[in-house]
Amino acid sequence: MPTVSDDIRVQPSSRSLGIAALFGRYRRTLGVYAASRLCVFVAAQAVGWLQPSWSVARVLNFWDGGWYISIAEHGYPDTLDIQPGSNANHWAFHPFVPLTIRAVSTVTGLSSSTSAVLGSTVLGAIAFCLVRDLLGTVLADQDADFGVDLLAFFPAAYVFSMGYTEPAFMLFAAASLLAVRREQWVLAGLMASGATLVRVPGLGVVAAVGVAAILAMRGGMGRRPLWALALAPIGYLSWLAYQWKEIGTPRASLIAQEYWQGDFEFLTQPFRSAWRVLTYRDRWADGGDFGATIAVLIVAASIVVVLRRWRAGQSVPVDWMVYSATAVVFAFTPSLPFSVLRYSMAAFPLWAVGASVIPSRARAIVLAASAGLMCVFAMAIMLSPASPGLMYP
Repeated sequence: MPTVSDDIRVQPSSRSLGIAALFGRYRRTLGVYAASRLCVFVAAQAVGWLQPSWSVARVLNFWDGGWYISIAEHGYPDTLDIQPGSNANHWAFHPFVPLTIRAVSTVTGLSSSTSAVLGSTVLGAIAFCLVRDLLGTVLADQDADFGVDLLAFFPAAYVFSMGYTEPAFMLFAAASLLAVRREQWVLAGLMASGATLVRVPGLGVVAAVGVAAILAMRGGMGRRPLWALALAPIGYLSWLAYQWKEIGTPRASLIAQEYWQGDFEFLTQPFRSAWRVLTYRDRWADGGDFGATIAVLIVAASIVVVLRRWRAGQSVPVDWMVYSATAVVFAFTPSLPFSVLRYSMAAFPLWAVGASVIPSRARAIVLAASAGLMCVFAMAIMLSPASPGLMYP
């Protein structure tokens, strides 16, 4: 005969039930994300075979990853002497990613390079779950799923497994926009504030939350949205104050970024890249121009779809469009075309809406093509000749 103790022993805890329900809810999303990460890690391992002196962790921390790791280990310099090879160039990078690397390394005991990859991969998994929830508030389930699939295999999605800003930025952006949809104004403001500590386009999240809060108050929601307005700028203001304290100017990061990016060209460079690709066949081999052309085509097609939805009376949240517009402006403004496609990934609400009109029978083909491009771009970026200052052992 069973006893009371037997009943207690076999009953699963509420915590385990909660975890099981959570994984059940996001099983598909996490499965797709894991499959895409496997592709990237295989590509990194292949590069390691071609270059035996390069570890997988090193391959996944080329370029910006090396700078973030250096900041995590040594902090920011106390000078702003911007020149080639100068430590002052570290000021171009915002503090959230280095802080994450240091935290993961401290907790796990892993090296900074391994911690960068682990931190990005985990943050990316959380971000994808939030993106799926966000898209599901407006799109049908199958369309929201397809939007997540495309994000996982986006041509520039290899960065979700590198020591880059995309995982953290996507997490904060999706969490903030989702909180707006749920009218959780304190959370919306805090998440927008966090986005500004990842990179400058976080100001676009602040703008989107601000517009949503103002519209909510005008719609009779009372003063609760004021919390979002008050909290959203705190992160960026704190970052400015820290620079002022350490260097004597709140513009240290902007000055360093101007050195990195060169002259800013407002919304022109990607279109010049597209023109070169369309008129010169040899430009197809140029990863920067080719990637920028893909970004232009995706954004243009998505805008057409959004306009058609509005004409048909199918609303798209205003804060989604404000956020996406700022993301596109930030992506299309730098003079260097190489990062345009990667930055355009931030406008995921825009192109997820655009992708929702792709017929079901064509979605597998589109996804396969995107995955193939992701693998090609991943191999190209990992094998590209980086200077020693941009590679971290």
